[in-house]
Amino acid sequence: MKITLYTSPTCHKCKSIKEFLIQNNIKFEEVNAFENMDKIKEIVEKTGLMNLPLIDIDGKFFSIKNLDELKEKLSLT
Repeated sequence: MKITLYTSPTCHKCKSIKEFLIQNNIKFEEVNAFENMDKIKEIVEKTGLMNLPLIDIDGKFFSIKNLDELKEKLSLT
């Protein structure tokens, strides 16, 4: 499973999602959205998703609202 997490340094939800992934030994790549605006624009145009954190799981993009939703997307529930 390839996971990319798009975050912002000031996003509290982003931090909690990142901490959860680390604590559960789930490998992921973190991308700062503000340092990669071209990629973010491409994702928004492709998916319509505009909220952080954004997560790409094997090429499928999701806007994660809470840890329960993340667990569901990762099939951890």
